[in-house]
Amino acid sequence: MENATHINDFINSLPYPALCVDQDYMIKAYNRKFAQIYKSSIYPKLDSPLGKILFFDIPDNTDDAPHEILSKHLNIENKTNLSLQTHDNEIINVCAQTSNVEIKGFENYKIVLLEPLKELHESHKLTIYQNIFDNLEHGIFVSIFNDEDDGRHGQFIHVNDVACKQLGYSHDELLKLNARTLNPTSNLETIKAIGRNLKRDGETSLNAIHVGKDEKHHSVNVTAKLITIDNSSYVLSICKYLHENHKEDEVEHSRFGRLIELSWDEIYAFNTKNLRFNLANTGALDNLGYSKHEIYQLKITDLLQDISENTFHRLTQSLFDGDRSQVVLESVFKRKDETQYPVEIRIQLSHSEVPPVYLANVQDISIRKETEKNLVFLANHDSLTGLYNRNMFIKKLKDSLEMCNRSDSLMAILFLDLDGFKYINDTMGHDIGDKLISRTAQQLLKSVRNTDSVARLGGDEFTVILTNIKHTTDITSIADKIIENISEPCEIDGHSIKTSCSIGITVYPFADSDNAYTLIKQADTAMYQAKASGKNTYTFYAATLAKQAMDLRKLEDNIKRAFDKKEFEVYYQSKVMLESRKIYAAEALIRWPNKKYPNISPADFIPIMEKSNLITKVDLWVLETTCKNIKEWLKVYPDLIISFNLSAVHFRNNTLVKDIKKILLRTGVSSRNIEVEITEGVLISNADKAKTVLNKLKKIGLSISLDDFGSGYSSLSYLKQLPINCLKIDRSFVMDLETNKDSRVIIEAIINLAKSLDLSVIAEGIESDTQANILTELKCYQGQGYLFSKPCPADNFLELLQADYK
Repeated sequence: MENATHINDFINSLPYPALCVDQDYMIKAYNRKFAQIYKSSIYPKLDSPLGKILFFDIPDNTDDAPHEILSKHLNIENKTNLSLQTHDNEIINVCAQTSNVEIKGFENYKIVLLEPLKELHESHKLTIYQNIFDNLEHGIFVSIFNDEDDGRHGQFIHVNDVACKQLGYSHDELLKLNARTLNPTSNLETIKAIGRNLKRDGETSLNAIHVGKDEKHHSVNVTAKLITIDNSSYVLSICKYLHENHKEDEVEHSRFGRLIELSWDEIYAFNTKNLRFNLANTGALDNLGYSKHEIYQLKITDLLQDISENTFHRLTQSLFDGDRSQVVLESVFKRKDETQYPVEIRIQLSHSEVPPVYLANVQDISIRKETEKNLVFLANHDSLTGLYNRNMFIKKLKDSLEMCNRSDSLMAILFLDLDGFKYINDTMGHDIGDKLISRTAQQLLKSVRNTDSVARLGGDEFTVILTNIKHTTDITSIADKIIENISEPCEIDGHSIKTSCSIGITVYPFADSDNAYTLIKQADTAMYQAKASGKNTYTFYAATLAKQAMDLRKLEDNIKRAFDKKEFEVYYQSKVMLESRKIYAAEALIRWPNKKYPNISPADFIPIMEKSNLITKVDLWVLETTCKNIKEWLKVYPDLIISFNLSAVHFRNNTLVKDIKKILLRTGVSSRNIEVEITEGVLISNADKAKTVLNKLKKIGLSISLDDFGSGYSSLSYLKQLPINCLKIDRSFVMDLETNKDSRVIIEAIINLAKSLDLSVIAEGIESDTQANILTELKCYQGQGYLFSKPCPADNFLELLQADYK
C-alpha cells in the first residue's frame, strides 16, 4: 500500500497526463491530468489493457502479441503519435513516450506519458469510432440526430458486435431498425424529451427495454451522448444490459457504478430500511480492511461510533420528505482492526434504484481535524515557544481573577524581560535570538508550578500568572528560581551566552485595580524599575513606579519627535598627535541641546534610539551632516579625517554600504576623509557578516577604527581576519593610568598588539598632561580627550582648526 501510494504521488506530480502499466501493459494507475483529458474518473478500469484506449496502425502481417506491439510503439528513446479514445468516445491525438519506474516492488512497471496534440480531422473519426466500438464490452449504437425529424431521426448507422449478440440480430438487420422500433415502450413524446435533454446537456441516461429478434425483452441502462462528425449530429448510445440473476451487479453496473469504483473517496450504497450495505467501492474496502463479502453483512451503523439506527433514520428523514437533497453528518468510523478515524458523510437518496437506496460519499477528515486542532492551538499559543499568546494570557488572567475573588486567595502577575536581548539579537542575528527565546521559555516552565500560566507577549517579553498564593514569600521564591535558571550560561550555535532577566511583580488583591490590562501594565512598570535598579532582579509594583515609567515612555516619544524636527546637532571632538598636539582628525558626535532635558547625555538617549531602531537613521544623518559641514574645510585641510560611529544594528541592514556610497556621492566628499568607528560587539555578533560588510566599506576607501577596545568581549581572534586600521583604547584604562599599574600594563599590551598587527592606536579620555606623557612613553602617539578640546559645534571646531594651523 505504501509503495502504491508512492506511485500515485509520483504520477500526480508529472506535468502531463500519465498512466502506470505493468510489463503486459495492463493499467495499474493514472494521474488526475489523465482523468481530465479522459473526461471521467470511472474509466479506464484498473487492470484493463492499455490497448483498449490507445490506437495506432498495426501491420496486417504482424504475429506479435498485443503487449509486444505496444512495446514497439512505446519506448523510452522515441516519442510516438497515437490516438486516445476518451470516456465520451472523443478521439484525441497524443504523443506518447515511456519511462521506467524506480520504486521498490514496481521495477517492471512503466510510466506512459501522453502529450495531447491537435485533434484528428473530423472525417476520420467515425472510422476510428467503429474500430473502437467493436472492442467494447457494452452494446453500442450510433444513430442520426435530426431536429426536423425528416424520417431519418433515430436511424442506426452503426452497431457493434455486443449489441448484435445480445439482441440476436445481424449487423445488417439492426441497421434497418431505429431507436423507436427497438424500444416499443417509447413514444414520440419520450423521444422528443430525450432529444431536448441531449441538446441542453449533451448527454442523458435512462432505463429502457430492448426487444430482441426472439421477441425477448431485455432490461437496459442507456447512456446517450450527442456527438458531431463532419458537422452532422449523431447520438452515441452505450447500452448496459442487466441480467435478472445478478442482483448485486445491477447496482454495481448502474449509472453510478464505475464512478464510485475509481473514486478517491469511500462510496457506499445501502438499504433505506435495514441500512445494510449492498455496495462499497475499492476505496472503502481498502480503508476499512473488509472484503466485499464481509461488508455486505454489515450496516452503516456498525461502522458509526456515535449514531444509532433510530438516530440515523431521524437524521435522514428530510430526504424522504423532499426538504433536502443531501444530509451531511460528521462521525467516527471503526475499521475491522478496531482503529478509528473521523469522517464526513454526505448522504443522498437515489430513486433510480428499486427499491430506493442511500448513496453515501464518505471522506476521511483526519487531516482536516488535525488542521483545525492546529489552528485552534495557533490562535491561543505563541508559534515560536508554544507558550500562551497575549489573547490566551488575557483570558487566563480574567479567569484567575474570578477564581481569586471566589477563593479569597492571592494572585501575582510577573512581567519578565531579558536583559541585553536586543544587543544579542542585533549582533548575533535573529536565529540566535529566536533560539534564546525558546530556551528562556523552557527555563520559565521549569521554574514555575504546574498550576501557573506562562505566556509570551512578544519579543523577549514574558508574563506569568501565579495562583493560590498563600504568602508573598511564595512569589519571591519563584521569582528567585526564574532568575537563577535564566542566568545559567548556555551555548547556542557555537556562541557561549550568559543572559539575565528583570522581573516586575504586581499582587492581587493588594494592587489598586481588578482590571486585567491595568495589572499587566503595573507589572510592566515594575519591570522597568527592576532594570533601572541594575537588572537581574525583581521589583514589586508601587504607585511611584508608574510615574517613572510614564516619564521614560514620554522621553522615547520626545526623542523620536526631536529627530523629526531636526533638533539634534552634530558636534566634533578633536583627535591630536600627542607629541605636537596638532589636530589631524575629529570624531562626529550627536548632541541634543534640549531645555526640557538639560542633563540628558548621549549615554541616555542613544540606547533608546537603538531600542526603537531609530539609530539606523541617526547614524546616517550624522554622516551626511558631517560631509556637508566639512566639504569646505577639506579645501584648506585636505588630509583631515572625520570619524563617525556605526551601531551594531546597521550590520543587519543589507543596504548599509549602498547608503554610505550615496551620501558620499551626494555631498562630494572623498571616502579617504571618512573613518568608521565600530565597537567590539559588532565583531562577536557574526564574524562572517562583519567581515563582508567591513571589507566592502574598506574597498570604497573608508578606514575602520575599533572603538572602546579592551572593554568588551576581547575579540582578539577576529582582529587578524577583519580590515581594521586603528585600535581605540577605552577611556576606562586611561582615567587611572597615573595610579593604577594594571592599566598601564593593559595599555602597553594593546599598543604592542596593534604594532604586531600593523595597526595604529589612539587613546581616548585623556584629561591631563601626565596621562598624555605616559601614553607617549608607551609609544601611543595619538589621543583624544578634554585636555585638547571638548565636543563642539561645527563653527567652533573650524575655529580650533584655524588656530591650530596658524
